[in-house]
Parts: sequence; C-alpha cells; structure tokens
Amino acid sequence: GEGHTHARNDYIHALATRGQLGLASLLLLYLVPLGLFVRTAIAGANPEVRGIGYAGILTILAFMQFSLTDSVLLMRMTAGYFVLLSCWLLALDQSVREPEPVPS
Repeated sequence: GEGHTHARNDYIHALATRGQLGLASLLLLYLVPLGLFVRTAIAGANPEVRGIGYAGILTILAFMQFSLTDSVLLMRMTAGYFVLLSCWLLALDQSVREPEPVPS
C-alpha cells in the first residue's frame, strides 16, 4: 500500500503541508466562531440564548479535540457535518442576538 497519507492530527497536518499560514487558518476556523459563541453564552439575555452559545462552544471544542487524534477535516463527511452544524448554530446565534444600539 501507499502507507499513511496524513498525520492523523489536523494541526500537525496543516503545519506540515501548509506551513504556519495553514496552521493559523485552521486555528482561525475554530477560534473565531468559538469567540462568538463564548460572547453569546456570557452575555445572553435569557437561558435559551445562552444555550445556543453553549451548544456552539461544545461543538467547536469537540471538533478541536477530535482534530488532535484524527484528521477530521480531511474527510468529506465530518468536514461537511462541521460546516453545516457550525453555520446552523451561528445563524441561530445571529438571529437571537439583540441589535446593538446605534450611537447618535
């Protein structure tokens, strides 16, 4: 056979194949939505809104942990699931967010 084709770790694989820019991109893919969800979980007006933030936090942290032991984003099925679930939770997050007051 051809042997292993990836590092079995998304972070090491990104660093080895795409360099520091690739690793930074992967971290941004995880950390930007995580920051939005943390903000919702902390500043949410009611438990339902905070629950969306907590669901997003758990989803992102789970995929960050999965990426330590396998290259989950190299597989179409899990990458698609990550994108769909993250986008759905981000859309819910944005739909329940109260508009910020416009300075006059």
